Amino acid sequence: MTGFRNLMTGAAGAASGGYEVDNGMVLNDNDSQYLSFLPSQAPTSDRICTFSFWVKRGSISNQQKIITQGQESGGVAESIHIYFLTDDRFEVLCENTSGGVNIKRRTTQLFRDPHAWYHFCIRIDGSQTNDTSCTIEVNGATVTDFDTKTNPSSSTDLATFNNVKALNIGRLERSASGTYGDYYLSEFVGIDGTALAASNFAEYDNNGVWRPISIEDAGLTFGNNGFYLPFTNSAGLGQDYSGSTSTTVVQKNTYNAGSE
Repeated sequence: MTGFRNLMTGAAGAASGGYEVDNGMVLNDNDSQYLSFLPSQAPTSDRICTFSFWVKRGSISNQQKIITQGQESGGVAESIHIYFLTDDRFEVLCENTSGGVNIKRRTTQLFRDPHAWYHFCIRIDGSQTNDTSCTIEVNGATVTDFDTKTNPSSSTDLATFNNVKALNIGRLERSASGTYGDYYLSEFVGIDGTALAASNFAEYDNNGVWRPISIEDAGLTFGNNGFYLPFTNSAGLGQDYSGSTSTTVVQKNTYNAGSE
């Protein structure tokens, strides 16, 4: 049983109304920092998953990977590929084994405020052939305007959370150069087997501001290969606190740049 391996340094803090988030992680692209996790068992679902995270960009106008995972048998294909583009749009991409598109969402919205925390909730369901196959919520609001939108032509296994290729946070494993993250990251959640709305991870406070809620008290089911990264363990920022059987014990932490 292993968790995300730490291949980064640093920590960041965020705070919110009634519920405080005291910890986070900062990735520096110049130091090639990232997290990596290879699940030890088959996923709960090959088709359905949710990702929720808070991110504040450290720089703009450069490509920055949030989370990627290769297809089980595809040399250059990605089962999940979530990232900021060089023009500061945001994209979710699920490819088939030959590199063709199963699901794609590329926003018209630009994310160019390096001072703002954005909450992204992305739910994916390869069983659907309409727009519910992928929904993106940003700070509690559903994104409806896309430059590119592709849905599956039929019910499709996506191979997300597969136990063949590692999940990577902060880089593209197969071609890492130029893809490293440069951002602050907090409260990162991966749900294997369930499509959840943003309201499971955050809420509006009395002033109408979108704020995190306690993940530990939310009653979430993470599935076989899901994870919860609160970045609270300074000796191992990649430690998973979901209780999932694949990730409850963290692999020994190693660093490829700097120190805590």
